[in-house]
Amino acid sequence: MRRPDPPHPTLFVVLGATVGVAAVVVGAATLAYGKVGGFVAALVGVAGAFVAATVANVRLGGTAAHLRRSSGPPDAIDAGGRALLDSIIDFGDTVVREIMVPRPDMVTVEADFRAADVVEVMLLNGYSRLPACGKGGIDDIVGLVYAKDLMRAERDGLEDRPVSEMLRPASFVPETKRLPELLREMQQQQFHMAIVVDEYGGTAGLVTLEDIIEELVGEIVDEYDVEDPMIEPLPGGGALVRGRTPLAEVNDLLHADLPEGDWDTVGGLLYSRLSHVPVEGETVEVAGWRLTAQRIQGRRIGRVRMTRVTPRSDEGMVGGAEALPLALLVFVVGSLIVASAWSVIDAKLAVHAAAREATRSYVEAQVTEASGAWAAEADARAAGLAAIEAHGRDPGRAEVARTSSEHPSGEGFVRCARVTFTASYEVPALTLPWIGGFGGSFDVSARHSELVDPFRDGVPGDTTAC
Repeated sequence: MRRPDPPHPTLFVVLGATVGVAAVVVGAATLAYGKVGGFVAALVGVAGAFVAATVANVRLGGTAAHLRRSSGPPDAIDAGGRALLDSIIDFGDTVVREIMVPRPDMVTVEADFRAADVVEVMLLNGYSRLPACGKGGIDDIVGLVYAKDLMRAERDGLEDRPVSEMLRPASFVPETKRLPELLREMQQQQFHMAIVVDEYGGTAGLVTLEDIIEELVGEIVDEYDVEDPMIEPLPGGGALVRGRTPLAEVNDLLHADLPEGDWDTVGGLLYSRLSHVPVEGETVEVAGWRLTAQRIQGRRIGRVRMTRVTPRSDEGMVGGAEALPLALLVFVVGSLIVASAWSVIDAKLAVHAAAREATRSYVEAQVTEASGAWAAEADARAAGLAAIEAHGRDPGRAEVARTSSEHPSGEGFVRCARVTFTASYEVPALTLPWIGGFGGSFDVSARHSELVDPFRDGVPGDTTAC
């Protein structure tokens, strides 16, 4: 039996991974392209997280169990290997209470019983170890009696002696102890059976090493066990379920969604909904299933008949066809955001190229007089606008200008002057794929600086200022 999977773990994994990647992208974009790039990258990250979360929710059904069933190629892991993998994953979160033999099912003997009588009890039930109770009853476990010790006593003619003289110490563990911790404790202290106690110190049940191993590899049935299936499928999709079957196992095998609470078993759920001890045939409807109490043994529910009362929606879908409008909305919004983001990124690349080409055109111009510098600047602007057009952008929405020309002498186009050109482009607030831009606009810009070559012929000034 396994603990219930937490709700939507795949959703959390996808969201966490996407938000983490988005944070890195935002930081890189802010460094590379300034605040506008960071803002656009943030929009893309949020949209990506929303789309990824929706896809994970719709396609994966939101449960870790479904993720394990659907991961990998169909023939990568066979059914047995996949079941073992599920058990190993769930083993770490399982507590002793979930696998113990409950108190009503415990077989115990009084500490003052004769050794011969206890041998009969062991033969009748097929056990090799039994807890022995003191005068306080089952809440007063004074030790464990082993079959091999009784056999040795009978061989030595001590069959009439009380088993209290042959007891071995009992180990006690809380019902909330996790199985990996208990398994290590059993290996280190070399014991195979432990008495489980509740928060008040009373006996809640017992657990054996075999119970822990069965949690990993499945039921181990020997020649003395009478196999009684916990869940017996019925024609039509229903099932007969033992009252002590864990809810997690029922939900997993029957693809049900029975609620969790202060109860661990199907019988506990039925008790909670009825609020009284049920009688044979009494029913209650829970989460699309009709639960009918059968085989009532005193105050204990021996078996529950489960019948589906509502058709099950397609596995792996959230609301079936109801998810289609949400998926369509996500697709449309995501397309708009991605298109607008790409428009900004492409414009940023275009203005970078324009500023670079304008600057290089200017510093490489042949200028021998003052009027030639103005012509070189005009040619540089033309080169920048041509670079904008080469990127598929409208030159009419762009501006290219020389924003600075720094030289120690204060002159303009001279040797060693640092020339800076700035290019900007007006980007629409909203861009529709294959249609165009709409709404307001904002500018993206870039600057590029270079030195006028001090060793090139045809450049005024001298190299002394360099």
